[in-house]
Amino acid sequence: MYYKDILFDLDGTLTDPEAGITRSVAYALQQLGLASPPPAELCSFIGPPLDEEFQRRFKLDADQTRQAIGFYRERFRSLGIFENELLPGVPELLAQLRSQGCRLSVASSKPEIFVRRILDHFKLSSCFAVVTGSLLDGERRHKADVIAETLRRLARLPEQGAPVSTGAAPAGTAAAAAGVPERQTARAERLRQRAVMVGDRRHDIEGAHACGLKAIGLRLGFAEAGELEAAGADWIAADLPQLSQLLSSL
Repeated sequence: MYYKDILFDLDGTLTDPEAGITRSVAYALQQLGLASPPPAELCSFIGPPLDEEFQRRFKLDADQTRQAIGFYRERFRSLGIFENELLPGVPELLAQLRSQGCRLSVASSKPEIFVRRILDHFKLSSCFAVVTGSLLDGERRHKADVIAETLRRLARLPEQGAPVSTGAAPAGTAAAAAGVPERQTARAERLRQRAVMVGDRRHDIEGAHACGLKAIGLRLGFAEAGELEAAGADWIAADLPQLSQLLSSL
């Protein structure tokens, strides 16, 4: 197995959050005095940043969008967060990958405080070396930013299969001139080469590519027909057993 650092999206990849997210979106719209489509028609909110989807679907202005997100979180933090189901086979897949020497992380556009609560709820927190999400103030909400932060956190951990080194770059090198240890730069590049992102939406694929990673699209989630292909997924798995086989074969 070539890829030893595996980054997972959360919603639609490890869990099925449809009920909690769509009901919380419907609640937010109702609080704004807007008619809400049936929850089944709100699945487009699973994956992208909330502000972008509220504006795209309902043409909200900036102030309305802030209010909508506030109402959404009002319901989600107490009810919606647990209207969520672990996808069948996830614990077994994570255990298998760890037994094969893989280091696992979560990189989600959901606020990190919610990501951690969900992983705790499903007793999965111990499976992951790094857990990264967005911030409640709206920072780090784009997937590329979340993945970049995940890579930064991974780079601070002991390197997989190699001794830890803190040596500085030799004088006169480009890395030294930039104030960046050469070994640190080389290590970051090795990390990118041996890491792969797994997700169910185009945002996961595009975010991974923006950070120099390969990406696996997982059809278990909420992507529209052709979405993963159009986003340029390097590989596509139909389900978790196929994902396991794919990772083992790469």
